[in-house]
Amino acid sequence: MAAELGGGSWEPLPQSQPCPCDRFKHACCLWGGFVYLHGGRRTCSLSDFWRYSPERNAWEILDCSGRAPEELEEHSMVAYRGTIYVFGGMMESAFSQRKTPLWMYEIDSSRWTEWQKPDSAEVRNDLLREVHSIFKSTSPANRKGHSAVVYAAHMYVYGGFFDIKGTSQEFWAFQFETREWAPLSLAPGDPSPGPRHGHSAVVYGSGMYLFGGLMGLMEQKDFWRWNFTSGTWSNIKAVLGPPKVVGHSSLIFQDAMLIVGGGIPNSGPQGSMWRFDFGSHVWKRPARPSDTIPAPKTHPCIVGLGRGFQPTVRRALSTPPSLPRPQRQRAPWKRPGGFSSPGEHNTEIEMKILTQTFSQDRSASQARKIAEEEPLPHPKTEAAAEGFQEERGAKASPLPSASNELPVMLMIGGKPLASSADITLWRLTLPDN
Repeated sequence: MAAELGGGSWEPLPQSQPCPCDRFKHACCLWGGFVYLHGGRRTCSLSDFWRYSPERNAWEILDCSGRAPEELEEHSMVAYRGTIYVFGGMMESAFSQRKTPLWMYEIDSSRWTEWQKPDSAEVRNDLLREVHSIFKSTSPANRKGHSAVVYAAHMYVYGGFFDIKGTSQEFWAFQFETREWAPLSLAPGDPSPGPRHGHSAVVYGSGMYLFGGLMGLMEQKDFWRWNFTSGTWSNIKAVLGPPKVVGHSSLIFQDAMLIVGGGIPNSGPQGSMWRFDFGSHVWKRPARPSDTIPAPKTHPCIVGLGRGFQPTVRRALSTPPSLPRPQRQRAPWKRPGGFSSPGEHNTEIEMKILTQTFSQDRSASQARKIAEEEPLPHPKTEAAAEGFQEERGAKASPLPSASNELPVMLMIGGKPLASSADITLWRLTLPDN
């Protein structure tokens, strides 16, 4: 029997072959109705790349031959306009600490490319040349346990962990159009979350909300908001709230932020879920059900599909943020028409969570049509093609279409790992209030 949790119900989704092995510290994102998964850790770091169809409850392994990301863990992955961006998570070495590990996967062409600093000779547009002249030597080094969100055509990366330098408080913006990096700096004395890794971050309205994580070796339970319009941080004081937590996941559902899982290092994972209401600024903890629920997890991936899991990017784009004060240098650059820089979504560190709806740049009906096609857009191997034939022995029904059914949240993988090799996948059906 499915268990009740805050008005929702959990159900395990048994997986048939082919499918990924169970893992944690992996990265996921959602695009065009499909979930993309890369890397993570089981007994060692992984480099495999998969695509999951929620409607068919089936996996396809994607081709990573040639130039492609190596073994990664605690990296971030976001999607924007048909391209997946994978940042950080490289194995520790003097070389990897100096490198800017950003990989871009073009979904339509099934092609990986590695980000390189632009050659000034190739920058012809006056605006791009001006940007390049200012930031040509600036880009973030490799890190793990950072957060990455997307907002207004930018990816925003906060914090992370360097094995040599420790925890970072760097804040970077990556402009998708120009593919340029720029740091966001604060004026002396301005409040901020400080050095942080293992936290989660999401975007709602014109703000990025950051919770918990580690400051050095100290667990945190503070809650911060970055205002994309003013370019300032503020500490959110709310009634009660989650305990200190690391390796949790967060996502936006309706007008609330959900905190799922995580725990304290060396103390085991927590099985609680918390909900922060943006209207009342009150934390609520759903009642713990008595029936079967997923085992408490750290470092899972979580995605949401269906009504209520609406991306906030479009809303933010409708009212572009104003330029911050020049001395703070909040915005890496200014685009024509008074548009400054800021970015969207998910987070990540020991847990990655990227929330976009079934329909990002495609309508739900288009996504559903794509999911029904045989074969899928780009299966690379016979095994991949077989993965999207009739599910063999799957006991759980496929997910309903996200366009007209109740919203669902998927929890993929996480630690402790399953005793079997197949990846663990649970779905939580939420009430559509």
